[in-house]
Amino acid sequence: GQAEHARWACDRGCLLGIGGPVTYKRSHLPEVLVAAGITADQVLLETDAPWLPPVPHRGRRNEPAFLVHTRDRLAELLAVTPVALDAAADRGFERLFGCVPGA
Repeated sequence: GQAEHARWACDRGCLLGIGGPVTYKRSHLPEVLVAAGITADQVLLETDAPWLPPVPHRGRRNEPAFLVHTRDRLAELLAVTPVALDAAADRGFERLFGCVPGA
């Protein structure tokens, strides 16, 4: 979609699932996220396994172990550390699925 679609969804409490395509050279997703002012608290990390692996694993079967590449690129775009993005994504997951940490 476009920046206004991302902003519309986040303004209504939705979370954006971000996968491997955010690492692709020709992807417009990075510009959309930045233009929409998306924050770390508005995203979830997803593998899209077995499809859409992040760079440098394009052309291979995707797997959860590759998620670090997606996380690192997204952290760079959102100007946060990978650790901060991990924590924000965990909170988003807990909010989405109604989980209680440590339960």
